[in-house]
Amino acid sequence: MNIFLKSAGFSGNVPIFRTCLNGNTYLGLLLVSCLMLTQCLSATKSQPPKPIANTRDESVTEEYAVYNAVIEAKYREHPGSGAELVVISNRTDVYTLEPKTLDETLKWASNHIPGGIPPELIENLVKQNQQEHEISDLFNLNVKHVLITEEEIAKIMKAGEWELFYEKFPKSQGIISLSRVGFNAGKTQALVYFGNPTSATSGMGWYILLEKKADTWTIKREIGMWVI
Repeated sequence: MNIFLKSAGFSGNVPIFRTCLNGNTYLGLLLVSCLMLTQCLSATKSQPPKPIANTRDESVTEEYAVYNAVIEAKYREHPGSGAELVVISNRTDVYTLEPKTLDETLKWASNHIPGGIPPELIENLVKQNQQEHEISDLFNLNVKHVLITEEEIAKIMKAGEWELFYEKFPKSQGIISLSRVGFNAGKTQALVYFGNPTSATSGMGWYILLEKKADTWTIKREIGMWVI
């Protein structure tokens, strides 16, 4: 459950637009209001989070390789921000356009961008995110990082006070949330959700397409889903 986005007080009505900025596609804009919504929810909140396997088997290695690539790339986008710490939610998350399901949201997004999203990636991401999962610290990052629990987020965001967050995690760039990764059969393409609220009035969320070449994952396209 995305507590920090709910704390911003988003409106349930989402005006949709499409434009391009620096080669990225942005599809949805969320307006801040006094209404609370539940658009950013993992698929089945009633179930306890299921741990992602903490053994370094091939599938887990690839999943964290995708996480590493996305986090490193997004961190490098803000070299002048002064951020020295990456704070990562230890529970997976997804973004849906109310009242759409995750599958409907991704298919809608696919229909609104050039080339679309490979159906295999959509199918696998939906399958992998049928419930929340716990994320372990199996990252291999060139930046200092720490995991934060949902309980810690709830305490900090109870009064909507991001100042408390930055007191505990100084020089960070907000909170990063990630979905389970959707792969194609050959594990040469990947799709993942990456959300990064940085305050009650700033942040963005994307579905990100990646491609693997020469054992390296690189971002091919970013689909912006929300911005405040």
